[in-house]
Amino acid sequence: MADTLVRAGGHTLVDVDINIRNSMAQDVSRTGRCDYYMSREKVLSFPFVMILKKYSPLTPVINKRVMAIHEAGLMDKWIKYSVGNATTCVQAPQKITVTSNLSITNLWGMFVVVGGGLFIGFLVFIFEVFVACVLQ
Repeated sequence: MADTLVRAGGHTLVDVDINIRNSMAQDVSRTGRCDYYMSREKVLSFPFVMILKKYSPLTPVINKRVMAIHEAGLMDKWIKYSVGNATTCVQAPQKITVTSNLSITNLWGMFVVVGGGLFIGFLVFIFEVFVACVLQ
């Protein structure tokens, strides 16, 4: 799905973290470049779980160990080592370079903002002059 819909640019893929990492790792291994990035925010919460018998005396012990593994970052480390190229393209770049020619059609919004600011400033100046004349 990522190769057809997401690569074309019209779709976004929302899936479990490990599936996304696997897809991205396979794509990096195949193409040698990062064509996809993961968002910094988590959209879906997908915890790993273990099933025990109800009221099992092992539940507190296992909960404590699983929490310690998670807090130590071992889960992320294990995923990193189990999936090749899993962390190559995880975070989007901080700076994105856009190459386009500078022209009036690309910069018209900037001129609208400057013109609007000048117009509002001129209206405030006229209002201040009018108020000063009225108060004298």
